[in-house]
Amino acid sequence: MKKLIKHFIKNKIANNEYFLPKIILLFITFSFIHCGLGYQAKFIYTIGVVAFLIFINRVKFLYISFVWIFTIISTIYLPITILYGPPSFNILASLFYTNKDEAIQFLSLIPYYYLFIFFINFIFGNFLFTIKN
Repeated sequence: MKKLIKHFIKNKIANNEYFLPKIILLFITFSFIHCGLGYQAKFIYTIGVVAFLIFINRVKFLYISFVWIFTIISTIYLPITILYGPPSFNILASLFYTNKDEAIQFLSLIPYYYLFIFFINFIFGNFLFTIKN
């Protein structure tokens, strides 16, 4: 199994000059995504997700869907994570019992520099689609 994985990676690097930058960008992006979802960025989880994405990279629809969904969810939730901590039932329940004025007030309390982190996360997610396979 180790030989198969080494052979796969060597072939990918030899046949594609964009493979290594894409791996690095995937690793950085999914570290941000783990933090954006309120979890501690653990090295082993990030490696597992990146390995999974490398293997599903041939199925473009699945790869793009997976990356887009997690990028968008973590980008939206990142400022909330920084202010209030990881996701919980109470945060989810409050979405159903709020009105427009409360939502606007809540969003206005998010500092602008957190929105900068929001955009960086979103830009990294978009860069994953500009790098060739």
